[in-house]
Amino acid sequence: MADIIMSIFGALSSLLILPTIARIWKRKSATDFSYPSILLGIFVQTVWLIYSIMEIIIPMIVAGICWEILLIIQMLLVFKYHE
Repeated sequence: MADIIMSIFGALSSLLILPTIARIWKRKSATDFSYPSILLGIFVQTVWLIYSIMEIIIPMIVAGICWEILLIIQMLLVFKYHE
């Protein structure tokens, strides 16, 4: 039961990045975002995801996948709208 609850909250925590994604999409601009910080975030999240897969920690896997998807969406939007 704890794994289910933590998986839900882990996935919900990834929603914290949605306002940033919405802001880039709405403004069609990402001039105030830096590539290194986004790439570092993706790298760090990938390392955590690999660790959680190796250790079979389901809540971390669920949260990690959600974060990876949203970070990649953010990166793609920054690449598209960065001037």
